[in-house]
Amino acid sequence: MRILGCCAVKTLVVVSLTAVAGGCSGASKQLSKTDIQLAAGDLRTFAASAQMLVEQCSSGRATETFCRAQAELLSSKVEDSLQALDGHGGPSEHELKQLSDLGATVHEIVLRVEASSSDTRDVADAERLSLLAKMLEDTLRK
Repeated sequence: MRILGCCAVKTLVVVSLTAVAGGCSGASKQLSKTDIQLAAGDLRTFAASAQMLVEQCSSGRATETFCRAQAELLSSKVEDSLQALDGHGGPSEHELKQLSDLGATVHEIVLRVEASSSDTRDVADAERLSLLAKMLEDTLRK
């Protein structure tokens, strides 16, 4: 019984250390320029989708149920893109920071759609964010 206890403790320590090491390595992962470029393209698409969603939902051309469901889906996709940007950008760190901020703003717009409380500026802001993401994507392509 004592041997089992010892083995169980060793297993627990190994599992715990693996979890801690995995958690620490995720925060310090190095992102390639291509990783950041792909995230820029995704965020560009999501910002354009947010623009269309705000237009449709704020004008009453879509049901509240549709707006909420689409906003939830879009919110999830934006969150995934933001998680993909969690790391260090090396030479592209400036673009990484800009995209993280851009993504957070897109996420705020989408959350307002989900809560049926879109702001009158959300359409223009989403369009501007889509254009900014496109510029960053093009810069990273060079």
